[in-house]
Amino acid sequence: MKLIAIGRTDILYDSIVKLASSGHELVAIITSEAEQYQYTKRSSDFGKLAKDLSCEFIQTENINNPIILELIKDKEPDVAISVNWKNIIPSDFINLFDYGILNAHAGDLPKYRGNAVRNWAIITGEKKIALTIHMMDSGLDSGKILMKEYYPIDFNTKIGHLYNFVGDRAPVLFDKVINNLSEGKSEPITQDDSNLLRCYPRLPVDSQINWNQTAEKIDRLVRASSEPFNGAYTFLSGEKLTIWESEVIIEDYDYLASPGQVLNRSKDGVLVATGKDFLLIKDAEKVGKGRVPPYDIIPSIRLRLGMDYSAEILWLRKKLEELTSKIDLILEK
Repeated sequence: MKLIAIGRTDILYDSIVKLASSGHELVAIITSEAEQYQYTKRSSDFGKLAKDLSCEFIQTENINNPIILELIKDKEPDVAISVNWKNIIPSDFINLFDYGILNAHAGDLPKYRGNAVRNWAIITGEKKIALTIHMMDSGLDSGKILMKEYYPIDFNTKIGHLYNFVGDRAPVLFDKVINNLSEGKSEPITQDDSNLLRCYPRLPVDSQINWNQTAEKIDRLVRASSEPFNGAYTFLSGEKLTIWESEVIIEDYDYLASPGQVLNRSKDGVLVATGKDFLLIKDAEKVGKGRVPPYDIIPSIRLRLGMDYSAEILWLRKKLEELTSKIDLILEK
């Protein structure tokens, strides 16, 4: 089949390579500049790939660019694939293709529509995640489903595992779906909107640990924030401490401890009290010390995590501004 690839990310790049190797004809690659630090493929990489495949390359922020519309009219591609295009593609553009536009979405549609769905799946305690290939329409991840593949989530699953799953399998599923379409074997399934779950973006500040939560919830946050992201974090004596790996520890004795209190230090890690159960910090990083064993970062059990001294800093800043104003008035006299 003749097709156009639209979007960004390594997943789109690898999907193009897979489809080309399967004998499909790439008519054009349409991209815009990558914005997120997790991307390793930039627009220049897509430009080189287009040259290698002898297809058109267009970098634009506007999918209705006249150059694109003219190219589609001239080349008459059968279908398009899209991964991480920055805006919702309008229905009149989708309808330019006989088989529409296919999208790879890392969510069990209609659940987990939207943003940061892999992170949210770990945070909410899901037992599995789906990679869904669906037909695009004018809504957000709301088109008919063509194929799904699942990946299990357990207490060892980190966000990097889910990224690898989607990255490895999306090109394969795109290839299977397009082959099914060309052979008339595809049976699109309409999504049941009564089961809808909409996910919204997460910001770096959302990875700050609240030690009043249970150890299980904090551990999920750690796993959902690890590489390729910046890590879950807390504060130690007012300095940022990034936690990359943790483990839930359930003790069988009664205890009294405030959430965030350091309880024990050993070569296995640093044990910390939470709102329920304990969290063992197994891998951590602190500015100035780098990524070293937690035992070397947290030197005593007479410490408590989570105290960033924000209120104290704001109070000192206010006092400094007042003092500076008084000094300025004296100097003016």
